[in-house]
Amino acid sequence: MYALNERYFVSDKGALHEIERFEKRPPEFSLTVAKCLSLSGGGDALAKSVRRLDELAQQVVRLCEGIYTRPDFRA
Repeated sequence: MYALNERYFVSDKGALHEIERFEKRPPEFSLTVAKCLSLSGGGDALAKSVRRLDELAQQVVRLCEGIYTRPDFRA
């Protein structure tokens, strides 16, 4: 997100707040990340968070418009 918006990443402290001011970002990026990271437990809640974060990552890749392609990590 920082490279896409031509910004330097300095610290993770306040990063989500800073990302909300970026021109190129998925809607509600920071809120989604914060919600996913605040959920506790495993099972269905964890699976839902992982799916939502994967969807968010796909949105970021689409914003890159071909600059970034996701590597295939399958063995």
